[in-house]
Amino acid sequence: CRDGRGIRAKSRRRVRAEHRGDARRRPYSVQIRGTGRINIRERAERRGAEPRPVPLVQLALAPEAPERKRHEIGAGVPVNEAAVRQWLNAATLQGSAVAAHRLGGILMLGRGAVKKEPALAASYWKLAAELGYGGAQVDYAVACAKGDGLEKNMPEAYYWALIARRSNTSEEQERNLRALQGVITSGLEPEEILSGLTRSRAWKAPTNEKAKLRWVKAHFGDASAQLELGKSLSESRPGEALKWLQLAAAAKAKGASVAAKELGGTLSKQQTNQVQAAVKAFK
Repeated sequence: CRDGRGIRAKSRRRVRAEHRGDARRRPYSVQIRGTGRINIRERAERRGAEPRPVPLVQLALAPEAPERKRHEIGAGVPVNEAAVRQWLNAATLQGSAVAAHRLGGILMLGRGAVKKEPALAASYWKLAAELGYGGAQVDYAVACAKGDGLEKNMPEAYYWALIARRSNTSEEQERNLRALQGVITSGLEPEEILSGLTRSRAWKAPTNEKAKLRWVKAHFGDASAQLELGKSLSESRPGEALKWLQLAAAAKAKGASVAAKELGGTLSKQQTNQVQAAVKAFK
């Protein structure tokens, strides 16, 4: 083409193909819609700064999701649910509540090579719920009410249904949550309803990345994080705090046994029994 437009269009198509083909080999590169692929390493070196890889949570959950989505829908590669699981778990480790919730759903139902693991699924939903994700709070409440992946626990289901109502974003969700709450409360005693209301008011989602990662590390068995988390919850949520302190003590974290003993002395026998059950069920 004399005016050069045909050559430029051909060049652009070739560049886009190259971007797609080598995305897997370029951890310092990210696709920016409408702009093309930006090489973070090259840009950082020009500024004299230290380059940082694209976070796995961005790679796993971004709309393009280069690796996860390709394996999930079979775009150019065989469908690989195990690879999807690895990507979502990697994103969860970086504090993504969305990834934890989605992975919990895959494990609850099972998909392809990923076998059904209800107990593990419920634990991922619990983590995502604690991180403040409304969808996970609803699913975990239902799991508690039905006994999916954990022992049936209607007071706990009511507690999470109340918290989920604080996160709803539509009238339809509000109606569904009210219906769920009505089903749950029909099997509760008045004192259990009052306890759920009181406990739910004390719940707060982590407000910064450090706090989110503390929850994640504790969930994955980091004794130091379990100790820190237990101490941070000791006033607002003593039952949950004692669970983490006892888990940290079992892992020989320094000071955990003393802290657990002191906090345990302030709880009722019923609360202590509930904590013991939670510690035993922890996976």
